[in-house]
Amino acid sequence: MAPAMLALGLLGGCSRSPKPEPAPAPAPAPAPAVPATPHPVRILPPDTGILPLRLELNIPGFRLAVYQGERLVRQYRVAVGDSSYPTPVGQFAVTWVEWDPWWTPPRSEWAKGDTVTPPGPTNPMGRVKLAFQQLYYLHGTPAGGSLGQAASHGCVRLSNADAVELARLVQHYGSTDLSATQVDAIARASGSGQTRRFGLTRPVLFQVRYEVVEVRHDSLILYPDIYGRERSGIQERIRLALARAGLDAKSLDSTRLAALRLPATGRRVHLLSTLVRPPAPRAKPSGPPRVLEFNSKNRDRPGSAGTTPPPTRPPAPGHRAPRRGA
Repeated sequence: MAPAMLALGLLGGCSRSPKPEPAPAPAPAPAPAVPATPHPVRILPPDTGILPLRLELNIPGFRLAVYQGERLVRQYRVAVGDSSYPTPVGQFAVTWVEWDPWWTPPRSEWAKGDTVTPPGPTNPMGRVKLAFQQLYYLHGTPAGGSLGQAASHGCVRLSNADAVELARLVQHYGSTDLSATQVDAIARASGSGQTRRFGLTRPVLFQVRYEVVEVRHDSLILYPDIYGRERSGIQERIRLALARAGLDAKSLDSTRLAALRLPATGRRVHLLSTLVRPPAPRAKPSGPPRVLEFNSKNRDRPGSAGTTPPPTRPPAPGHRAPRRGA
């Protein structure tokens, strides 16, 4: 094994290249050489008419999002690497998918004493794995209770059902040499114990970031600093997150902001409790009050009081006014 690959195996990663022991189930073909550095991502030309698929993971949020173009199509709760074996940050590409994988323990202290595991319900890789860097995968897991935690050795864990759905989406997009019917049949056959690997003719972009502050919809979300990487004040992180979301950071309630702290678990803060709502503008008068003309139709209407009285007719010729008291 090359020195760079050996170093990766000692530091982290969920599995070495398959080298299974003799077993009734067929062994997978040797893994193709995968560079330790992220793959360049091929951008589709605009005339293909296909919206690019991409995956986004914010490590402290334990949330994997799937976008087609700019539209969010799926979200999955995941487990990420713990602080001793952190999930790598950066831009990667999913380049192949393996169904019903074998698991070969990596050369690392945590895996000492573990043995090669064939496909099945106890396999740590679950029913499918998607490679995004040497020794690192998005994969299913039999340990569903670990989701939403920093619990893996660098890989990204999903429930088996979510991993199968994700792999199916990725192959629909990336396996251009297979029809949609063929991809669906492959996904339905997962769990059969037959190991099958498919290279992607169209790699899928996978962006991994580490942000303890996010703005989503109408909320500011604070996440725990699971890797202990935050050195700057949380208030500055909040200002930057609001600015990225197109919100005016100048309208922050400084007292409320100063009281915010990173939580032990994810916490949602309603934005209106942090942003200062601008005062409502005073209503401008629309002009002088309208005076209704007096007539019999509006005499008894509400608001007709105080209107202009009827004009007084001049007395007829020869008419005498009645005497007072008559």
